[in-house]
Amino acid sequence: MHTLTEQLAPFGFRIIDVPLDGNCFFSSVSHQLYSDPKHSANLRKLTCDYIAEHQADLAHFLLDNEDFDEYLSDMREDGTWADNIAILSLSNALQIGIEIMQPSHPAVMINQTYPRRIRVGYVGESHYVSVVGGEERNEADREMVRQMIDQLRVTRARQVEMEAEQEEDEVPQPAPPQEEEDSEQHLPPALRKKNRKQAEQAREEPREPSRQRESKPKETKSTKKLTKAEKRAQRQKRARGEDSDS
Repeated sequence: MHTLTEQLAPFGFRIIDVPLDGNCFFSSVSHQLYSDPKHSANLRKLTCDYIAEHQADLAHFLLDNEDFDEYLSDMREDGTWADNIAILSLSNALQIGIEIMQPSHPAVMINQTYPRRIRVGYVGESHYVSVVGGEERNEADREMVRQMIDQLRVTRARQVEMEAEQEEDEVPQPAPPQEEEDSEQHLPPALRKKNRKQAEQAREEPREPSRQRESKPKETKSTKKLTKAEKRAQRQKRARGEDSDS
């Protein structure tokens, strides 16, 4: 019991011991419900009545060679230790969840679906005690855990959004088409309008096929000298009175 006390003390719990008379489980539950362990006999009767009414649901929990009527008769006797059937039956009869705390082991919750619950401790070989306190500390711890979980969810959601945005940024986007530079943007509006009108008229007029200029043979320098010589010879002939046809 000392070990369980040390284990629960940091959480604000403390142990209330009950007599070691075989009724310790019912006495511990009685203390939880009424702050007094003296109502154990009534709780034992409530438990056994529930077992009798739900024989079809509970009989398969018995050992193979154990008779149901004999088991129920023994459980009604004062000082008979409560087993798992009795614990489950009392929880259902009261519609209360029963949390069983053990040293160096996780707590066991019986019927956690019930909104109300009580706590008992299991120490030694077969002894139950009442566990009290810790309500304010537990609620504060639960609220802190809820806030941490909510914060983790928000952080994770934001992280997913950032990863999605980063993936979108990494996708190469096509370059926007570049607008053609207007070479006339520096001109006055009237002149730009005139140039555009002339360009439209030029596009509308039919174009004549281009004529290639006939290339004339270039006269070489030697040809020009020969021509002068011929002219000189003709002038000499005329000066001598010679007929050019003779």
